Amino acid sequence: MPLPFTPGGLIFDCDGTLADTMPLHYQAWRATLDRVGHPTLFTEEQFYAWAGAPAYEIL
Repeated sequence: MPLPFTPGGLIFDCDGTLADTMPLHYQAWRATLDRVGHPTLFTEEQFYAWAGAPAYEIL
């Protein structure tokens, strides 16, 4: 999408510093696990305890 101006810089929030994306990540994990037949693989509390861990470690 073209911008009507040239930005002077960009901010990337990759770790949730500016935006709390953990609830969205949890919803995405839940939807995926539910779809593949693992609706109770881990609890929401466990998910938040793993904050910052790479997906391959969680799996």
